[in-house]
Amino acid sequence: VNATRDANPRIRSGATRAMRLLPARFADQRLVELLSDQDPSVRMLALMSLSRTHPGHPSIAKGVKAAGERYRNANVGERGRLTQILGYIGTPEAEPYLKLALRAPDSNAGGYALAAFEANPKLPVTWAELGAARKSRLLVTVMAALRIAADRKMREAVLPLIDMTAPSTGMDVSPTYHASIVDEAEDLLRKIGDPRAVPVFRGLLADEDLRVKASAAAGLLSAGAEDPRIAGVKREIETQASDAL
Repeated sequence: VNATRDANPRIRSGATRAMRLLPARFADQRLVELLSDQDPSVRMLALMSLSRTHPGHPSIAKGVKAAGERYRNANVGERGRLTQILGYIGTPEAEPYLKLALRAPDSNAGGYALAAFEANPKLPVTWAELGAARKSRLLVTVMAALRIAADRKMREAVLPLIDMTAPSTGMDVSPTYHASIVDEAEDLLRKIGDPRAVPVFRGLLADEDLRVKASAAAGLLSAGAEDPRIAGVKREIETQASDAL
């Protein structure tokens, strides 16, 4: 605690970050004071630490709003750092500022915002608000948006995910990487639980990659759909596991 009063802002920052490990009765009063520190990094770290020592402290909402307003006028690098902290805190007050960052999903700030919504399903977001991420040229960004949609069971995500399971996706990737994409798309379809995915699962039972077939079989079983080929997939899995021993 004494180090948070050091004249050097770097020392104050390190000490402020470490205070998140202290019990609230030792940390809260000083962390609230540090929310008014002259150094912006110290203020942000105090906010982050307070959200861990005392979630729901009334000073957090005020601090989040101040950080969010600072975000509006920040440069690109600072926006990334602010979004990371706002996502880490993840309170309802952070939501509008995280959604601002979603408008530039391929930036550092946008990536942190996507990570925040993915890590915290209680933070509301709509299919439209994920639009920029869904239209990204970066596959990793698109998949993050679709994972968020699947966590919230957005049925709008079904058709884009079905498109990803097609044999020809237009992606210049290795067969192994393509199989992993198809496998993840199947998992997300299964999570949403839309009956439109059942014919897709049936078709993927004929895929050459065992991971894809196994995921398809799991999708059919979770949908309560039967297919005689599921038994064959189970035997393949058992044989592969036996050969690996």
